[in-house]
Amino acid sequence: MYRNILVCNVFQNSYRGFYGSGANAFNAVILNDQLTISSVGYPTGNTFTGSVTADLTGAIRNSSNQAINWYFTGTPLTNALAPGSLTNTNQPIFSSNPTQCANPIFVSPSSANQREILAGSQIEISESTVADETTKEMSAKDAHKLLVEHPDWLNLNTLQDGDYQQFFAATDTTEIAKANYTEIAALADNEQQAILQNTALSGASDVTGNHKTVFEIYNRSWLKDSVTLTAADSATLLAIALQHPAQGGEAVYTARVMLRLFVDDATGNYYNFRVAATSETLTPSVEVFPNPANNQITITGHYTETDVVVFSLYDLTGRLMLTEQLKTGNGTLNLDLGAVQPGAFLYQITVNGAVTTTDKLVIAR
Repeated sequence: MYRNILVCNVFQNSYRGFYGSGANAFNAVILNDQLTISSVGYPTGNTFTGSVTADLTGAIRNSSNQAINWYFTGTPLTNALAPGSLTNTNQPIFSSNPTQCANPIFVSPSSANQREILAGSQIEISESTVADETTKEMSAKDAHKLLVEHPDWLNLNTLQDGDYQQFFAATDTTEIAKANYTEIAALADNEQQAILQNTALSGASDVTGNHKTVFEIYNRSWLKDSVTLTAADSATLLAIALQHPAQGGEAVYTARVMLRLFVDDATGNYYNFRVAATSETLTPSVEVFPNPANNQITITGHYTETDVVVFSLYDLTGRLMLTEQLKTGNGTLNLDLGAVQPGAFLYQITVNGAVTTTDKLVIAR
C-alpha cells in the first residue's frame, strides 16, 4: 500500500503535523510527494497557520508565526494523530482549499519512496533485534520478493542503493529466495522451474516448511490445471490453513485459497466457501474464456432477471484482486484484466450470495 498523498489543505495551530494510520502506520502521510501547485519548486497547496514549535518533526519552508508552507519528511512523534482528530491542546482547523485546488489531485510516490515504504520497512524488521525469528524471516522473504518483482529498485541512483543491493545479494541464495522463486514460477505456470526450485528448498523452518509442502501439492494439482485435491492432500493443506499466518507464513493463505476456506484468525473459526447452491435457479451454466487469458476474459451465463451475479478473482494469498457484478438474464460480460499482473488465480462466481462456480484462471502475457 502506498502512502497517501494529500494536497490543498489548510491546517491552523497544528503543532505536531499529522500522522498516517492503518497498514503503514509506521510511515506518516507525507506532503512533499505531491503535485507542485506553484512554480516555486515546493508545494503550496497545503498550509499551516499559527505558531509551530520545535516539536514538529519535518521540514518547513518559509517558517514564521503566520501562514507557512510545510512539508513532512521524517518519522512523526507517537502522539501525532490524523488531522481533524488531534487530542493535544492545540486543536487544528482542517479544511480544503478550493481556491488553489478545486479538484484534489493524487500522484504516485517516486520509485525510491515506494522502495523505502514497501521493501525498506520489511528489511528493517528483518534486521531488528527485538522481533522474533519467524517475523524476521517473513519480513526478509517479503523484501526479497519485492526486489525480484521490481529489479529496477536495486539501481535508482540514490545513496541507499548499496544497502538494497547488499541485502539482495545476501538473501538471493537462501531458503527464502528459493521459496519466492518457487512461487513466482508456479504463478507464471512454469512447471519445470516451480518443481526445481521447490525441490531445492529444504523447508527447515516453519515458514519455508509450510511453503514447500503447499507448493508440492500445488505443483501436482493446480499447476496441472486440476483444482480437485485428494483426501490426503486436503488434510495436509487443512493442517497448514488453520495455522496463524504470523507463525506459519504466507503459505497459510495459499493453503486456504486452494481449500476455498475462510478462516477467522482471531477466533480460529472457519468455513468452506465452496458450498454449492441447491436450487436449480442458482446453478446456471457459466463459461469463462479464454483460459489462459491475456488482457480480457468473457463471462457468459444464463440467469433470471432478478439474480445478483458476481465474479470475484483472488490471488494465491487470498487477496481479492477484482470483483464485478454481471448483468442479469442471458448476459455476457467482457472483463478487463489489464491491471492484473500475470499469474495463477482462483475465480468464483456467486449467484444471490451462493457460490456456484470456483475454478482456476491463468493470466499469461
